[in-house]
Amino acid sequence: MTTWENKENGFFVVKLHYTADPEKRTKKYYEQAHRGMTEEAWQREMEINAEQSKGKKVFPEFIEQIHVANLQPIQGLPIYRGWDFGFHNPCCVWSQINPDDQWCLLWELLGHDEALEIFAPKVKSYFQGFQFKDFADRAGAQSSDKSQRTSIQILNSFGITPQYKFSNPEDRAQLIRGKLLKRLDNKPGTLVNKTCRMTIDGMNGGYHYPEVTNRSPVEKEEPFKDNIFDHYFDCWGYQAIFLFKPNKMRRDAPIRPRRTVHYNKYTGIPIR
Repeated sequence: MTTWENKENGFFVVKLHYTADPEKRTKKYYEQAHRGMTEEAWQREMEINAEQSKGKKVFPEFIEQIHVANLQPIQGLPIYRGWDFGFHNPCCVWSQINPDDQWCLLWELLGHDEALEIFAPKVKSYFQGFQFKDFADRAGAQSSDKSQRTSIQILNSFGITPQYKFSNPEDRAQLIRGKLLKRLDNKPGTLVNKTCRMTIDGMNGGYHYPEVTNRSPVEKEEPFKDNIFDHYFDCWGYQAIFLFKPNKMRRDAPIRPRRTVHYNKYTGIPIR
């Protein structure tokens, strides 16, 4: 049994393994309890192994020994914040791009049954004195019958002006996967602060795809939304689509007229 206090919300957390009970440390108990369970289910339910998720990992490229480090914010560089909205679990993730061009996840924060008006000041209290660039869920600009102001308008009232645009979860995940890969200099493109335990657990399998079903072959696979891990990785993704996705020409962009070319009537060579 291990215990710790979550400094963000004051919760006292207890991690209790079944072997805390002396009577359950026997081979007989293991054989009885294991009966009818797959090894994956046993690891997930009884061994508290986040890597044994119900579906395949969204980020199999993540290796804790490679991607986790002790990180501190670097003065003089902007800090990026990704926002995900929702009354029950608003979320924010902080990151920087270091001088080695590595994307560094610095901090994570998940609200618990609190309005954005309460959550936003908490976010502003972190890393004071830095320049921030904010990115958010596009749905935050949509009005709701539950509030007179949109989520974006609420952030604006605190001096926070996030950018947002359309994206889908799998496209965002693909960008993050690319940043997790090792580069030509043998360094990973992404580092995660060792204090970001939820993100680490999510990378290890807590954030996963749904179990295999009779889904149509043309149906697009998207990560499972559990209302916990998905918030953290949505925050990552909203940053990624602005920081790393190349801009594409708008389909409705006006087409420039081609320049008229004149030719020499004797030689046929274009006259410049």
